[in-house]
Amino acid sequence: MKLNIGLFVFILFVVIILLCSSSSFPQVNMGASLFGYVIGPSNVNEPGSQYAPIEGAAVSVKSSEGNKNFNAVTDYTGGFQFADVPAGNYVITITKPGYGVHVEQIRLKPAEIKYLRNITILPGGDITVPTGVIEPDTAYISFFAIPKDSNSSSSRILTTLLFAEDILNPYGNPQEENTNPYDPGTPVCAYDNFFMTVSPGEPKINYVKTDAAPLWLQFNIAGTKLYASSVTEQGDNTQGYVLIFDVLNNNMPIGYIPVGSAIPSDMCLSPDGNFLFVSYSPGGVLIADTRSNTPVNNIEIFSLGDGTPASASSVEISKDGIKLYVALATSNGGEVVAIDSYTRQPTARAMAGALPTDMVLSPDGGRLYVADRNSADISVLSTNPLSLIKRVPVGVSPSKMAITPDGKKLYVSCTGSDEVTVLSTVSDSVIKNIPVGKSPAGIAITSDGARCYTANLRSGTVTIIDTKADFPIKTTRPQPHSRPLGIAVKP
Repeated sequence: MKLNIGLFVFILFVVIILLCSSSSFPQVNMGASLFGYVIGPSNVNEPGSQYAPIEGAAVSVKSSEGNKNFNAVTDYTGGFQFADVPAGNYVITITKPGYGVHVEQIRLKPAEIKYLRNITILPGGDITVPTGVIEPDTAYISFFAIPKDSNSSSSRILTTLLFAEDILNPYGNPQEENTNPYDPGTPVCAYDNFFMTVSPGEPKINYVKTDAAPLWLQFNIAGTKLYASSVTEQGDNTQGYVLIFDVLNNNMPIGYIPVGSAIPSDMCLSPDGNFLFVSYSPGGVLIADTRSNTPVNNIEIFSLGDGTPASASSVEISKDGIKLYVALATSNGGEVVAIDSYTRQPTARAMAGALPTDMVLSPDGGRLYVADRNSADISVLSTNPLSLIKRVPVGVSPSKMAITPDGKKLYVSCTGSDEVTVLSTVSDSVIKNIPVGKSPAGIAITSDGARCYTANLRSGTVTIIDTKADFPIKTTRPQPHSRPLGIAVKP
């Protein structure tokens, strides 16, 4: 009997100790602190408007497991703060009437002090993405709305841009292409004009809505700004311009550069990034200062060397910034003109194939490759002196090109044969033809040379190619109401 009483007392003592340790004894507070500021444009109707604090925005911090939720409202400084937040994964949601929703995922460590600087929300209902999450080698693909009327000036503009007829389908994507076995889980974007972004590594797809139709794309050297050429109709007149987006602040539009009554056909930046060169049709190059986003000069080139009227279809600049190369196109011919970038005067000319549509310089600047759409070949030019070396036959209607960082391979989108042709720049010969979607147009390669992206215009898709195997590894879902055209990869 004594043994049983002793055992009972011992068990009771252990239970009391356990209860005290879990509830009665004081615990060390290991909660995290979270604070930040919400901003937005002070005047959404004014390009380049400064950001200002957003007061009265609702901030919700919810555990990813759904068992913890914290709420606050921003003050007059746009600030909010939370104390003693348990460690874990959370989703922050910021809302305010008249503004789009900002959604961001974070992880809080025990006793961490986390500062979210300058969270941006955009007027008009757009969903924003977190600041600073755009990784290098993220591909941006421009999608523009399909014209409802195939005879409209918009359709004619796009036909002119692509130098081809019957390239657009005003009735949307073919029914049989509305499903995609390569990408069954990715949602379809419902916007008419937008950017699709594809992250490096395991591709993740997001969308950025725009109010205008983006066409050709160009990143600045730092990858902080994206330039997108576009056109708009004003009565019977066509107005060209270049939109400017702040990549580090949720792809916010921050300004534009007027091109005039012309259709922008291509863009390139000076090596120091201070000047943007925009070729346009019917024939010329606009020079804009990127520090002030204003046009500073214009070079008019309306004809080939023999006087035949031509369109300026592409522009490229030498690695030292001294020579500006302009491709001049006619249906049956083409030339490349070298222009002194300081005097703005032509210094040399070289023959190319019929209807050149794009140019790419080799990494060492010694060769210039020209895509000749109507003669279905690539003109290989020496840059010193400017002269034609040879022409290499490729697929039907070559449109755009991209070269690997080591300069050994050239990838050509062949719009007429629905394929990407791969050339060896060592032997100047075709290595392989890679089937992709219908009417590939824009094309770009990542900085490590591992992947090539091509915009399949009539399929409404983007194909990702492994450049080591030269094999397509992924094709995105067809996008309704829109056509992909230009591609640029963030530095």
